[in-house]
Order: sequence, then structure tokens, then C-alpha cells
Amino acid sequence: MKRIIIASLSLLVVTFQAPVFADEYKESVDKLCKKMQVCMREQIEQEEDFPPEMKAMVDSMINNACTTVYEMEEITRISKKIEESAIACFDSMSKQSCAQIEDGFETPTCKQFEKLLDEY
Repeated sequence: MKRIIIASLSLLVVTFQAPVFADEYKESVDKLCKKMQVCMREQIEQEEDFPPEMKAMVDSMINNACTTVYEMEEITRISKKIEESAIACFDSMSKQSCAQIEDGFETPTCKQFEKLLDEY
């Protein structure tokens, strides 16, 4: 259960660092959100004593995190380079295994994205 909450919080951290825009971005976020939902559900199913209210809370956290990313569209218009970097980061994360996501694995493209954000 602890790993589920950590993974959900990881998604929240990524979303607050991920200002981007455009349809391609939204598709990328959709893929990542769906991946996170699949991973969380798999983890929840493995937990024998996972209360239904906790499952609802985790689902809500993921949905809220995804909504936050979509609402940050205005901020992302800083540069095309940031947009492209964010899309690459989200695409790379959605291709990771659930175990890698749960362990907080950070892809090289996400490291590059963070570096770009630090420059602005």
C-alpha cells in the first residue's frame, strides 16, 4: 500500500513540474495517466487487505493529477523546446514497467526535461 501511495505522489510531483501544451501533449498525458491507473489497479489487486475507500482515494489522486496537468496548458507556452521535452518525458514514462514507475525510476528524457525547466 505504501508503494501505491508513493507512486501516486510521484505522478503528482511530475505534474507540477510539467507545463506543456498541444494535442500531442494531451495524448501523451492520456497515455501516462492510463499507465498509472493500470499500475495502481494491479498493485491494489495484489493487496489482500486494501480497503475500497483507499482504492477510491488513489483513483481520485490520479485523476486530479491528470486534470492538473491539462490545466497547466497556458504555462507551457514558454517554449517549443519545453513542450517537446515534456512530451518525450511523458512518453518515456508511459513505456516503463509498473515496477519501474513504482520504484520512482526517472528516464533520461525526464531528467532533460527537469533540466530545461530549471533554466527558465
